[in-house]
Amino acid sequence: IQSADLSLITDMAAQINSQYGSIEYAPISIYYQDIELSEYYALLQVADCFISTSERDGLSLSPLDFVLCQEFSEKRSPIVLSEFTALSGSMSTSILINPWDHLSIAQAINTALTMSTEEKHHRHEVK
Repeated sequence: IQSADLSLITDMAAQINSQYGSIEYAPISIYYQDIELSEYYALLQVADCFISTSERDGLSLSPLDFVLCQEFSEKRSPIVLSEFTALSGSMSTSILINPWDHLSIAQAINTALTMSTEEKHHRHEVK
C-alpha cells in the first residue's frame, strides 16, 4: 500500500470510529503487522462481515477460509464479494458488488451488517 493510500485509509477509519464507536468499541480495526495463521482464522471466526473489493483477482481462497471459520461460530456472517473475483460465480449467496461503484459497496455493507440472523444462517446453508 502506498503511503498516501494508507494515510487516507487510516483517516477514514478514524472518522468512522469517532462517529460510530465508543471507548469500548471501534467498528474498524487496522492491523499494520503480519499475524499468525491461527490469529487470522480466529479473526475470521468472529468477524461481522467479510468484504473483498478486488478489481482483478486470480483465485483467492480467503472467502472460502471465511466460510469454513464461520462454521465454528453461530454468527454465520455474510460475505460482500467483488463480481470480478474468481469465486464470485460459485459463491451465489454472497452479496455481489462492483468495486468501482462506491454507493453499491456502501449499500452492500449496510445490508450485510443489518441482515437478520435467519437470513445469515440461510445464506450459509445453501450449497
